[in-house]
Amino acid sequence: MGAATPLAGRAAAPAPAEDWPAAEDLLQTSLAKAWFAWDRISDEPEAYVRAVIANTYASWWRRRWRGE
Repeated sequence: MGAATPLAGRAAAPAPAEDWPAAEDLLQTSLAKAWFAWDRISDEPEAYVRAVIANTYASWWRRRWRGE
């Protein structure tokens, strides 16, 4: 992973209306989830982390939509 990966990850995190703090929270949560699978994904972690970002965002959106 290159030096620009964290910034690229934050920019890739889907955050409505340029909500950078939410994007940072999403990325940090996703990296924490990926840490548990790091032994399996250590060769190419970026694709796995991007999938975790998408799944986490969808989960947050569903939770907010249901009013929880």
